[in-house]
Amino acid sequence: MRKRKAYAGSLYDFYGVEQWLTQLAKEGLYLEDFSNFGSLGIFQRGEPKRVRYHVEPDLSQYRDKEDEYSLSEEWNLICKVSGVCLVYETEDPWVAKPSKWKLEPKYLRKKQRSLWVNFILWVATIGLAGWRIIKDFFPNQGMYYMDCLQLLPLVFFTGVLLTLAEVGKGLPQLYDIWVWRRSFLMGEEVERHSVMAIFRWGEQWI
Repeated sequence: MRKRKAYAGSLYDFYGVEQWLTQLAKEGLYLEDFSNFGSLGIFQRGEPKRVRYHVEPDLSQYRDKEDEYSLSEEWNLICKVSGVCLVYETEDPWVAKPSKWKLEPKYLRKKQRSLWVNFILWVATIGLAGWRIIKDFFPNQGMYYMDCLQLLPLVFFTGVLLTLAEVGKGLPQLYDIWVWRRSFLMGEEVERHSVMAIFRWGEQWI
């Protein structure tokens, strides 16, 4: 039996994700994959047991693929969230934990630019969609007053949906940028926020 759960934070908080997955394994939930948009974890139910996890950044778009799969044979690759992370697991309690990620500054700069570009494109896309809808609903200034009144509820409803899409996807993207900066540029740990689990479900729906 499969179950979907949202991480109450960002998948760029790799240390937090490792702790989250370890705790769920103790409860009998084992990660199989993440959803298509990387928002929700897909878990398989089983008997509770101790599993160790390791999460590292996926920078395959910036460097050779071989560099991404350099862990020892005791660590099994579970899944890959493209452009975000690689998730490994092991049931061996004695196998050495992989060393902390050492990323070259050029990779950090490229990733930072990529995150900001994705956010700006999303904001611009929703903004252009809203402008296009208004232009189609009110094609000229010669419309009758009653016609405009009849269209207002539809315009309002559409505006609410676009606003929800803008905020529901835009805020998680900004949060991801903040977490990436704290984790990799500043080397700090990030606290989890339960409200982000709600945003992850909304992001998946959008």
